[in-house]
Amino acid sequence: MFTIVAFALARDVFVNRSNITKDVIYGGINIYLAIGLAFALLYRAIVILSPGAIDGLTPEGPHNDAFYFSFVTLTTLGYGDITPISVGARMLAAVEAIIGQLYLAVLLAMLVATHLAGKRR
Repeated sequence: MFTIVAFALARDVFVNRSNITKDVIYGGINIYLAIGLAFALLYRAIVILSPGAIDGLTPEGPHNDAFYFSFVTLTTLGYGDITPISVGARMLAAVEAIIGQLYLAVLLAMLVATHLAGKRR
């Protein structure tokens, strides 16, 4: 569900933008949050299917630990208190970190380019 929401928002935010409004900025923020929530659910599924795949997350543990780990990974803070152990969990964490950084770079580039294009008109 979060993935579908993220793609629908991305279409509205990134396609045919001629000016930047607060709705575009809010949409960009919501995409980032939806990405983090989607990965949190994936981490939770991994832990349920393979207990011990992520040190610090347990199937019976609180759900907010998966959200915490997801957003720490998405923002590339990497505190180290929750650690992916299995190959699949490590790869998922790496993909999330890459997406987190590329998304911010693309969003910022789009906002700046659109702003500069509007000034030239």
